This record gives sequence, C-alpha cells and structure tokens, in this order.
Amino acid sequence: MFKLALFNFQTYSRKYKFVPPTGCYLIFLLINYSTVPNPVLSSFGSTMMLNFLVMSWFTLSFIQSQNSTQQIISSMHIRSKKLFFMSNYLSMLLLCLLLSFISVFYPIITGAFNEMTDVLVIFFALSNHFIISFISVCIAMLFSKNVISKSINSWLGISLTLVLLLSISSIEEGSIFYFLKYTLPPITILIDMMNKGLHSSILLSYLLSIFYSIILLLIFLFIAKRKDML
Repeated sequence: MFKLALFNFQTYSRKYKFVPPTGCYLIFLLINYSTVPNPVLSSFGSTMMLNFLVMSWFTLSFIQSQNSTQQIISSMHIRSKKLFFMSNYLSMLLLCLLLSFISVFYPIITGAFNEMTDVLVIFFALSNHFIISFISVCIAMLFSKNVISKSINSWLGISLTLVLLLSISSIEEGSIFYFLKYTLPPITILIDMMNKGLHSSILLSYLLSIFYSIILLLIFLFIAKRKDML
C-alpha cells in the first residue's frame, strides 16, 4: 500500500495540479515571516491555520487528478478497493508530515523568531500542525469527487465547512453556541492551544482529534460502500 501511495503521489505531481496550492502556501509562508522577529506560538498558530486550509485544497485536487481507469487498475493491482482508498489517505498523510516540518522548521532555520525554541515547543508545534492537517484531509475526502460528483459542489461544500469551523473560534465561553467547539472537529481548540502554549488539556485535545479523524474516515468508507465503490 505504501508503494501505491507513492505511485499515486508521483502521478499527482506530474499533472501539476499541486502547483496552485503549493504556490499559495509558499507565498503566505514567506509573507508571514517577511518581517522579524516574530512571536513563536502565535506564528505557529497562523501556519496551523494555513496548513488546515491548504491541505483541503491539496486533497481535493489530488483526488480529482485520478481518473476512473487509474482507480480500477490500481484497485486490481492491490486487490482491494478499500486499500486503494486508504492509500490515498496515506499519500496525504505523507504530505501532512512534509508541510508540518516546513511550517515549523522554516522560521527556526531562518531565525524569524524573537526567542529560542526548545525541543518541547518544537514537538508541540509539529504535533499540532500534523493533527490539524490530517483532520483537514479527512474532512476534504468527504467532499471529493468520490462522494460528490460535481466539482463546483465539492469546492463550495468544503469552503463553507472550513469557514464554519474557523469561525467557531470567535464564540466566547458562556455563549449558547459554545458547545460547538467540542461537538465539531477541534480545529479552533488546537489553534487556541498553540497560541496560548502548553496546558493540561493537551492530551484530551489530541485524543479528541484522533477520535474525530477516525469517525470521518469511517464515514467516508461507509459512503464509499453505499455508493458501491468498495
């Protein structure tokens, strides 16, 4: 499955659909650190949001780059449609790792921060970037062409979903809608946690993130089975 994931990613890179999201990602990253020095935690909070948005773009374009013939041949080669779809998740997981490392180590290497970053902060930042990126992948898969046939509906659906999830951060404690922070994927919780630094609820936030990722993955597989894709 790992070889298939690499093959799918190589096929994706040859079609140049990765260029627009990559270009936007790099431009924002350069602009974000164009002035120095920068505060460590809030800067990482900004790049977490960037990773969240860009990974959904990467995911949709990655799935759109696959034609039906490629899916059939790959599924026959691996002898399982389910493993084929899981290989897509694995491809995006590798990209999540790559973007997380770039987002965290670029400002450190270029000396863009106003203070030294210790190993604990680096690990904390890498974990948050990777988790929020993979949640974005799991959400975007539900709006891919495998689930929604029309491309415009896919982009509209994922855009509205991302805006909704990010807007939840403005809900203050005590509001009747505050429960949404804990009933929807914990995007804003992770970003707030990054901005405010390490605290006691970090383990709970990570467990909640893993739980939501698994639920979203199972929902996708359930829909795929209902649509006779498995």
